[in-house]
Parts: sequence; C-alpha cells; structure tokens
Amino acid sequence: MSQEKVSSYKKEQKQESKQPPPKQRALIFQGGGALGAYEAGVYRVLHDWINKNISAARKDENFFDVIAGTSIGAINGAIVLSYVLRNKRKSQTLRECWYGSAKELEDFWNGLPINNFYIHLYDLSFWPWDYFHDTTKRMKESSIDMLDRAEGSMRNVWKSSTNPIVKEWFDLLRFYTEAWDIPASTESARRHYSTKTFGSPNVAAAIARSDLKFWDNPSGFRFRGEQGRIPFSWGYPNYSLREACRGHILDSIKTDFELKEPRLLFVTVDVQSGDTISFDSYDTRTEYTEYDENPEQKKEDKNKPEEDNDKPDNQHHHLIRYQNGIEWEQLSTTFSLPDLYRYTTLQDESPKNKEGKKMRTYWDGGVSSNTPLRELISQHKKYWDNYIGHDKLWDGEKGVKIPALNVYIADVWPAKIEDDPVPSDNDFVISRKSNLLLMDKTEYEESVTKMITQYMHLVEELIKKLNDKDKPGTKEVLDYPIISNALNKKGKKTYRDLLKGNFDINRLMRIERKDDTYAVGLSLADFSAHTIGQLMAFGKYDALDKLIKTLSLTLQNLDNNELKKVPSETKNRLHKHLEDAGEALGSETNNNYSYDDVMKHLYDFVDEVNMMETNFNIEHRVVDDRLRP
Repeated sequence: MSQEKVSSYKKEQKQESKQPPPKQRALIFQGGGALGAYEAGVYRVLHDWINKNISAARKDENFFDVIAGTSIGAINGAIVLSYVLRNKRKSQTLRECWYGSAKELEDFWNGLPINNFYIHLYDLSFWPWDYFHDTTKRMKESSIDMLDRAEGSMRNVWKSSTNPIVKEWFDLLRFYTEAWDIPASTESARRHYSTKTFGSPNVAAAIARSDLKFWDNPSGFRFRGEQGRIPFSWGYPNYSLREACRGHILDSIKTDFELKEPRLLFVTVDVQSGDTISFDSYDTRTEYTEYDENPEQKKEDKNKPEEDNDKPDNQHHHLIRYQNGIEWEQLSTTFSLPDLYRYTTLQDESPKNKEGKKMRTYWDGGVSSNTPLRELISQHKKYWDNYIGHDKLWDGEKGVKIPALNVYIADVWPAKIEDDPVPSDNDFVISRKSNLLLMDKTEYEESVTKMITQYMHLVEELIKKLNDKDKPGTKEVLDYPIISNALNKKGKKTYRDLLKGNFDINRLMRIERKDDTYAVGLSLADFSAHTIGQLMAFGKYDALDKLIKTLSLTLQNLDNNELKKVPSETKNRLHKHLEDAGEALGSETNNNYSYDDVMKHLYDFVDEVNMMETNFNIEHRVVDDRLRP
C-alpha cells in the first residue's frame, strides 16, 4: 500500500473513532529579540492561572492546545513544547506534563545574559547621565516656554503682514529648540552602551563579512551572525543561539492530536516569492503556491487533467518536507533576521520545480507577520477540515463543528507612548519605528472572524426557528450558487460552502507591554541581565493586571438572568477576591508587590467560582466560557 493511501486510511480511522473537542486554547508569542523575556513573564502568570483552574475543576487537559510564534516567540514556544514532550514520558497526567514549563522558560532567559562582576561594575558607571538628563530637560522646557511667550506677544506683528520676517525668525528658533536633544537617562544609557559594547554573545556570534558593493563603507565590512558555535573566541563566551537552546529544545518536534500532544506553529517569509509560510508540528510538510497574475499560466493550470491536480505534490509551486518533525533547520527560518544572521535555506521538493533540486531562502517571520493570528486561524481550519472530513463539517444545517478557540496574545511592542512632545532624536525614531512596524495589527482579523461567527449563529438560530414545511426552502437558499471568481477559485461555490470550515473565537486576550520610559533603539539586542530581569517582571505584572481587569469586567457583564440563582453574598465575595488581587498588585508597575499574594486572591476566586457552579447549578457554559481560561 502506498504511503499516501496509508495516510488516507489513518485519517478515515480517526474520523470514525474520534470527535473534536468543543474548544481549544491557543497562545501566540510575538517576535522581538530580547523582548521575548517579557513573554516568559506573561507565560508564568498564564501557566499558574490555568494550572489552578484545571486542578480545581478536576480536569486533565493541556494548558495550551496550540502555541504559535514568530522569531523569538517561536523559540519560546519550542522550549515550552519540548518540556511538555520530555515530561510526558514520566508524568501520569497532562497537567503534570505542563507543570514546571514556566520555570523552564525562565531558566532559559536567565541563562542567556553574560552575568559577572565586571558587567555589574560597568553598569554602575552610568550614574552621571541622570544629572545631564534632568538639567538639559529643564533647560529645554524653559527655552520652549520663553519662546511661546515671546511668540504670543509678537503674533499681531506678523498677522498685519508688515513684517513677515518675524514669523520666519520664530520658526527657525523653534526648529532649533525642538531639535535640542535631551541626553539619555542613566538606565537608557546603560542599555544602549552595554548592548553596543558586549553585544549578544549567546544569541549571535559576530563575524566580519565584507560589504563593498558601493565602496562607501569606511570600515569595508559589516558584522553578520552565525546561528551555531564558531571555532574561535574573542575573549569572552561566544556560543550563539543554537548553543543557548541546546538542552531546552528537542532535536526534533513532532506531535499528534491523537496522542493528546500540543501543537507548535511558527511563520517565516520566503524571500524570493514574498509568501508568508507556516511550519506545523502536526504536519510533515509545508506547501505553498505563489501568487501569479499571468492569465496564460492560469489557463494552463485550469486545463490540466484532474488526476494530475489530485496529486498533493502537484498542487503547489513549493514543497518543504520535514518527515522527522521540526528540527533546528526549519526553526531557524523564523528568526533569520536579514541584517543579523546568515539567510536560512531549505530544499524545495515540489515536482513543479522543473530545475530539479532548488533551495528556497527564508527571512525572519516578523518581516511579514509578527503576530501570527491569521496563520493560526488558517492552520486551525486546515487541520480540522482534514481531520473531520470536509463533507462532514457543519454546513448551516448539520455536521461537525470545528473546535472554538480561546486565544491569548503576548504583545511585546507597545502601540501607545507617553512622550509629549514627541522626541526627534535618531534613537527614538528607530525605537518608535520598530514599535509601529512590529506591533499587533490583528484587530481586523479578529473583527472579521467574530463577525463571521455571529452570522453563523444567526443562520443556526433561524434554521432552528423554522417550521418543518419551511426547511426545504431554506435548504434551497443554502445551495444557491455564489457568483464570485475569487471565492469559486477557493472551492466556495454555494452559500453552504461559505459556512463550512468557520469556527468561533470565544475569547481573545491581548497582554500588551506598556510604553517603557527607558526604551532604546537597540531593544531587540539588549540581552543584558538587568534588562532581561526587568522584562520578565513587566510581563508578570501586565499579565496579572490584564487578568484581573478582564475577570472583573466579565463578572460585571454577567446579567441577572445568567446568575439569578446566585445569592448577592456570593457575588460580592467574587468581586472582593478580584478587588483584593488588584490592591495587592498596585496601580503602577513595580517590584514591591508580592506575586504569591496576588495569585492567592485569584486562586480564592477560582475556588469560589467552582463552589458557585456546584451549589447553585449554574449552567456550565456560562462559567466555562466566561470565567475560566
């Protein structure tokens, strides 16, 4: 029996014997270099929160069914997943497999920086910068204030148009005043110079590479990084990212839903075609087709015999295989920053490649999709479409629904800043441009998916309300043809086809890193011990803050119809647990709060919710969808 027939047989067996779960949890880690330490802090909170909910409800399930990431986010996901898979051999339950994965991720990040006496001594040398920063800031503010008053007193002069030179003179003074850059603070200077001085030795080994294309580079070379160990050292440890990950990430990551194993997804970008590509631990191949506007090529593809088009390998321009699972070769594609690492290449095995063996080149996934929500949705549909069988999917009347998703996003790039007026120095421009280019831009995907979900519910409710004699007419409407080339090309020929493959997103929680007063343009590469510690602390604080506020708002929005059986004393206790957690956390990011105290109040909230559900027969859907992860 051929390999493809065996694979098809296994799929049929799965479809007959298994039903998909009603919902799954997914975690998205953004790309961001050193900012990935923030994600370790976020994961600590989610790990502890979900562990408590699972143990309190006496369930046995994965903390997350899917972890999707880009760049360093994919590294974080691979570390967590590797821990779970290693632990599975000696654990009795799924919960035990996951417990401790947060510490594993924290250990990885704590082990990345070069941390010794000389580094700490170097950090202390920047104390005078605060003096220059504060003094210059006051001088600039005084100059702007004097200029504003002088300009106000002279406003009538240039309004009369008798002396237009006055306005131009004030414009010139304002230009130079605004261009008066304020020196960095002590912490900003420490981050900037420690990154420039020591680099990131455990992440990228600096190797000189000539770059004389235009002959305008005075030094004649630039530095490029190598992902593996280099055969020499320049006075201090220089092992690179692959060495740092050794022992934390398995040599090969291959998982299976049937074995109750979680799924790893990550994205990269094909440099030659510009396509965003996904790699999946539930799969052994990644295939994709380039966008082609050539009408002759489209006609040629359309006229091909159906038996040729049925062959999976012939449907796509490019095919990347990883039969043994995801290895470093595939994982390295997602963090191959073009100005830091050598480009990663993989062999294209598609039969459409008439030139025979050809290598495809890949860059960091953050270039095209730094928050891979779109890819998560797409791969979620694809997997369950194959698992359930397309003909068996819910079509508006009947069928099996794809599991709903609860999505958590660790967002390391702040969308908002506090600076007013906005600085104009080069470092700020670099820092802010990175924020805007790499921040979460998935609000549109979220809104479209939720809108489709609401339409699905509308169709379902309308069909339920119809009388038996009206239902045949409804069936005819669902089978009406769609006249749309774009949809028809994707196999969407009727309105029934539109409903197939869609699923609910019950919850989407974004944990966003707040604006950092000491942000620098080199934040991606600042792997100093002090900064890594700060980022992990910020991640924990922001995750706790978001969790408490989300639960409080959800509790307020549960109307009396849903909690009408619950006495007011119980509701008040629920609110009190969250209020106590908020007070223990504090209103501003700081290290003075006790993490254990905050979690104790949240754990009390979980226990109270479970008692409420048991004692007052609250509908399971209300508690599970609203108050649990």
